[in-house]
Amino acid sequence: MTDINPKQFSRRRFFACAILLLALGASVAFAFNPRASADSIRANLSQEVRVLIVFGNELFAHDLRVEQLSKKATLTRVEVESVNTKAADLKRQLPRIQQAFRSLMDKLKAVRQFDNFNAIVLTRARNATERTLMEEDGGPRRQLERLATDIPNLAKELDDEVQGLRSKLRAQAEENILNPKTLRRAVRVAFTPAAPVFFFRPLRCAYWKAVWFTSEPGSAEESEAFDKGKKFCSAGSSN
Repeated sequence: MTDINPKQFSRRRFFACAILLLALGASVAFAFNPRASADSIRANLSQEVRVLIVFGNELFAHDLRVEQLSKKATLTRVEVESVNTKAADLKRQLPRIQQAFRSLMDKLKAVRQFDNFNAIVLTRARNATERTLMEEDGGPRRQLERLATDIPNLAKELDDEVQGLRSKLRAQAEENILNPKTLRRAVRVAFTPAAPVFFFRPLRCAYWKAVWFTSEPGSAEESEAFDKGKKFCSAGSSN
């Protein structure tokens, strides 16, 4: 074994300490740099985000159909039952969606980014409006926590929407029986609402904001999630 003199030993110890300090400094800088942290975890969340996007798109298409039928002057039983069938399919998927939200949080916690998740997301705000949306309802971290608990409540919302269409169908049938043909046109006009298609729905709003928060910045998915969320995050908004 080659002998190491004190001078060589000191030099090696110096370089070893320097490397250790550099590594430690890099890790600390990384931990306190939200944007770098976000870049590191984004790929790790991609599987859950994809699940949420696929389900969210199905839900959004369903919402469009429900609102379209709500605006119609008359409904058919086939139309209402088709909505009921889709609502049942969406409800069956809710346990998987709840697990996706829980998995997102678990992964963020595993890399010690959950506590800092608000700061990570806020670095992506491009203007004051986006920042306000991000900070609503306790911020991104709190919204993820609520979704992981509250997403099963979407089942009741879906049921209530189907029940609303069925009530309209029953009222329509009763009017057709009680009113002569000459009055049916007036009855049909009365069923047509003048209100915007979309209205404030907190659970859908939170859902699309969660997809927005966890999608790749600048991606089509992020843009679509933001646009869809706006339809449910503002009362009376149809934009």
